[in-house]
Amino acid sequence: MKKKKIEIDLPGIGDRMKAIRKRLGLMQRDFIKIVNITMSTLSDIETGKKRPSSEILFILSDIYKVNLHYLLHGEGDMFRGAAEEGIAGITLADDIFGEYTDDFKDILWYMKHSLLARAAIIVMAKEYCLRNEEMLKKEMKKHEEKNKNKKENKNEK
Repeated sequence: MKKKKIEIDLPGIGDRMKAIRKRLGLMQRDFIKIVNITMSTLSDIETGKKRPSSEILFILSDIYKVNLHYLLHGEGDMFRGAAEEGIAGITLADDIFGEYTDDFKDILWYMKHSLLARAAIIVMAKEYCLRNEEMLKKEMKKHEEKNKNKKENKNEK
C-alpha cells in the first residue's frame, strides 16, 4: 500500500503567515525576535520558499492562539476560539473573565470543534450551577445592585 503524499502549499502558508503577523500588529523585526529566526528565514517563509518550523508553529499556537489548521490549510478561523473577534473584543472578554480569559477562549475553541467536549462542558456547568445555586443567586444579586448603583450615579452627573 502506497502512502498518500500530502501536498504542502508553501506560498499559501507564507501568505497566511504574513496575514497573521500583520493581524497581530507585529513588524517583521519584532516577529523574528519572538520566534527566534532570522529576517531571511521569515522572508523565505512568507514568500513560500520555506515551511515554518514546528517551533514557530508552537509559538503561534500557544502564545497567539493561531489556528494551525487555518495556517497550514487555509480553512477555518485565523485564531482559535474567540481570539479573532477577541482582538477587537478582547477587552470585553478580559473584563468578564479577567485572569481566566485565555482558559475561556480555549474552552470555546474545544466546544466549537468537539461535540464530546461541548456536551461534557455543558453537563459540568449545569451540575456546578445546581450545586451552587444559592451562592450564584447571591452573587448575581450583588452584581445587579452594583450595576444599578453605577447607573444611578451616572444619571446624577
